[in-house]
Amino acid sequence: MNQVLIDNRKFKAVDADEADALFAEIAGIELQAAAIGADGDAEVQRLKDKYEKLLTDAKLGLEEKVEFLTQYIQANTDRFQKPRARKTPEGTYGLRTVSNLEIEDPKALLIYAKENNLTDLYEINVTLNKKAIQKAISEGMTIPGARIADGERAFYKINQELLSKAKGK
Repeated sequence: MNQVLIDNRKFKAVDADEADALFAEIAGIELQAAAIGADGDAEVQRLKDKYEKLLTDAKLGLEEKVEFLTQYIQANTDRFQKPRARKTPEGTYGLRTVSNLEIEDPKALLIYAKENNLTDLYEINVTLNKKAIQKAISEGMTIPGARIADGERAFYKINQELLSKAKGK
């Protein structure tokens, strides 16, 4: 027994004017959504501006106080030997011993690691070059695991001028 996968008779019966009307409905929905999105974006921006100002006002003088505390700590390193940090009900401040790796010559380091079989010091990342693969297949080469798929896509595109008007721009 045959299984019907698709029956396009209903769609073939539609004339161009009906398709135009359907597209006009789609465009109307898209334009309404764009207008709502633009209103939402404007409201979000208004709230961001409001809270950024509140935050700026709340942090007034913070930079100077942080700089003063930093200078105090640096001028009095002897006070931060044991313990290295001062604990208060609000938190801690003081000194920490830190270190970080600085690679001055990555090429020399990589050569050294390869020559000494230190494979845990580096990673090799391989990526496929899709443009080169497509070109090779287009030129007649058979490449296992790759093929060029041709076809058609149905599409619609809303007039950008109408979208801009809907967004209030």
